[in-house]
Amino acid sequence: MSTSHQHHRRLPLRSINNLRDLGGYQTVDGRTVRWHTLYRAGHLGKLKDRDQRTLTALNLHTIIDFRSAEEKQRDPDRLPLNDVQVIELPILDEGNSTMMKDMRRRYENNDFDGLDTNLVMFNTYRQLSLEFTAEYAHFLQAVLQAAGKPVLWHCTAGKDRAGFAAALLLKILGVDFETIRQDYLLSGKYIHPDRKLMAVITLTKGARPARLLKPLWAVKPEWIKASFDAIDEKWGSFDRYRRDALAFSDEDTARLREFLLI
Repeated sequence: MSTSHQHHRRLPLRSINNLRDLGGYQTVDGRTVRWHTLYRAGHLGKLKDRDQRTLTALNLHTIIDFRSAEEKQRDPDRLPLNDVQVIELPILDEGNSTMMKDMRRRYENNDFDGLDTNLVMFNTYRQLSLEFTAEYAHFLQAVLQAAGKPVLWHCTAGKDRAGFAAALLLKILGVDFETIRQDYLLSGKYIHPDRKLMAVITLTKGARPARLLKPLWAVKPEWIKASFDAIDEKWGSFDRYRRDALAFSDEDTARLREFLLI
C-alpha cells in the first residue's frame, strides 16, 4: 500500500478520530472496492461545525454505532446535517463497562498486579467473532440494504469493534487477509495514547502502570488474527461462519460485491 494511497484513504477531519475510506483495495479476483462508499471511524461526539459540513457532503445513507450505552451517554454522536439512518448495535456493552470499572478500580487503588492488557485485548478479539455474530450480521445486512450508498460505522476509537467490522466486510468482498491486516494496522498510525493522560498516569502511579495500560490504545496483528483463528476453530472456515453464523448467503455476497466492487 503506497504512502499516497494511505494519505488519500484518511479523511483529515480533526474532530473525528481515525476516519478512513475503505476504497481502492483489490480483491483476489482483480476487482476493486469503490471509493467514497465505505467509511470506518471513531465516534462523532466531538464533531466541530466545519467537520460536520464535510461529513454532510459525504451523503451518508447509514451510520452504524457499535458503542456501549455508557460510551454513547458520555459522547453522544453529532450527526451530519442531512437525513441519515442511524443504527445502534452495541457490542461489548456490558463487557466494556465491566472492563472500564475494573480499570478505574485498579487505578484508584494502585492495584495493577496480574493486569495483562495484551491478553485482555487478545481475548476481546476472540469475543468479537464468537459472541457478537447477531450484531455483525445486522451490520452486514445494513451495508447490503444501503445498496451501494455510503455507509459509515464506528465505535469509540475506531480500531477494535469497527476494525473487526471492516475486516469482515473486506473478507466477504474478496480482499486477501494480508491486505485486511494492513488496513487494520493503519489505525496504529492515527491513534495514540493521550500524552497528557499518560504523563498524569506516570507521575501519579508510576511508569509500570503507564506501560501496562498503553496497549489499550494499540492495534496488534495477533489480535485481528485471533478473531479469524477463532472463526476457523469454531466453524471450520470463514465461508461456513459467513453462511451459518452471520446468515449472509451466497446470494447476499454476490449482491454486496455487485454494489461495492468495480
